[in-house]
Amino acid sequence: MGHTVCVWRRRWSKANQYFQFASSDSLALGGGGHFALWLDSELAWGNSGRCDTFCSACLASSEEFRVRDVELWGIGV
Repeated sequence: MGHTVCVWRRRWSKANQYFQFASSDSLALGGGGHFALWLDSELAWGNSGRCDTFCSACLASSEEFRVRDVELWGIGV
């Protein structure tokens, strides 16, 4: 199976600069047309779509979904 390499370039578009985004009502990763992953403030609902930042297709079986589990990691220094 071949691998796709995504080379990020700032000049693609300003929307392509959103690696991470957080506000009081959501958390999102990626940009450039659609978030690769978006979760609501309760971490109960999400959506995913084609994302230019990561050259990814939808990461779920459907664009909108109910979150079943969330695993968060942190690194302490």
